[in-house]
Amino acid sequence: MNHAAHYTALMNRALFRQWTAPLTGYKERHHILPRSMGGTNDPANLVDLTLREHLVAHLLLAHMPGNEGQWASVQAIMQDTLNQTSPRFGQLRHTRFKRKRIAYAEAKRFRNAQRKRALTRYNAQLHAIEQTYVDTLFDAAGMAR
Repeated sequence: MNHAAHYTALMNRALFRQWTAPLTGYKERHHILPRSMGGTNDPANLVDLTLREHLVAHLLLAHMPGNEGQWASVQAIMQDTLNQTSPRFGQLRHTRFKRKRIAYAEAKRFRNAQRKRALTRYNAQLHAIEQTYVDTLFDAAGMAR
């Protein structure tokens, strides 16, 4: 995947939208050339993005060689969307993450249920073996129970 080409296309689309039909509602300012890469706060270097676009922009930047520092921005955005006091809260749907969490919880419940059944069977077998052993000892000693 050519991350630079996708990032350029995203920025071009956002710039075009900014001049033709600006975003209404929640939006975030993004440095086209991030300050960490030598960008400035010049208005020509700033663009309005939706939260999802902002996250995708930083993901694309993070995947480009030499921009590993952008992962901190990605993490900050993701954590901020889960913070209830943040204006970003609830703006992103974490459906994929929710599905993974639900699937993990279901698998864990299933594994626990399997373990419990196996442990119950094991304990029942162990009890039967112990009972047989005790009966054998009583029979060998000629004692009645």
